[in-house]
Amino acid sequence: ILALEGLILDENPAREDMPKAFETPAVLITNYDLKIKSGYLNPQHNLRMDSVQTALLFEGRKKEMCREIARKIINSGANVLFSEGDIDPHIETLLRDSNILAFKKLKIKDL
Repeated sequence: ILALEGLILDENPAREDMPKAFETPAVLITNYDLKIKSGYLNPQHNLRMDSVQTALLFEGRKKEMCREIARKIINSGANVLFSEGDIDPHIETLLRDSNILAFKKLKIKDL
């Protein structure tokens, strides 16, 4: 159980190594997934992961997109994030490194 001033939350953080206490929490609530879906890679497209270089380029672009999402959250000034959706592990790491506590897969009724 995590207690913020005026709030008791019976949820686990997205990562165990995220910060636990804040003097003045600034909360951001999202109702969507914070992850990059690779659904556009399917048999209908002419994209093939036929080499290590292609896979590395794809992974590099995915990480850059995650950095962009994390940068927006960081620039919002929030230090606590409540997300109804899932959060990409790379984004979780970036948020932790910026001293942001994140909760994922919360039910809308709990938000």
